[in-house]
Amino acid sequence: MKRTLLLVSTLFTSLTILLLPVASVRADLIPCTDDCTFADFLGPDGLVGKIVHFLLFDLAAPLAAIAFAWAGILFVVYSGNDGKRSQAKDIIWYAVIGLALALAAWLIVNTIFTTLTTITITQ
Repeated sequence: MKRTLLLVSTLFTSLTILLLPVASVRADLIPCTDDCTFADFLGPDGLVGKIVHFLLFDLAAPLAAIAFAWAGILFVVYSGNDGKRSQAKDIIWYAVIGLALALAAWLIVNTIFTTLTTITITQ
C-alpha cells in the first residue's frame, strides 16, 4: 500500500510539473483589465468560464485518459496476477468516479447560474 501511495503521489507530482507550462500558456485567462462587468467575470468567455474549461477539459480529461491507459497497461501486463488486476479495476473505478464528480459539479453550478441569472458558463 505504501508503494502504491508513493507511486501515485510521484505520478501526480510529475504530471503537475509537466502541466504547469500548459497553465502558464493560458495568458488570455483574464478577459478584461478595465471597465469590467459582472458578465466578464462569470460569463462563458469570462474568468470563471475559462477556469472551468481549463480544469475540466485541459486538466481533468487528460488525467482521466492517463489513468485509463495506466489501468489498461496493468490489465495487459499483469493479466495472471489477481492483485494487479484488482488494482487496475480500482484505478478505472476511481477515474470514472472522479470524472463523473467533476462533470456533476460543473452541471450543478451551471444549473444554479442559469436558474438564478441569465449567465451560462458553458463553452
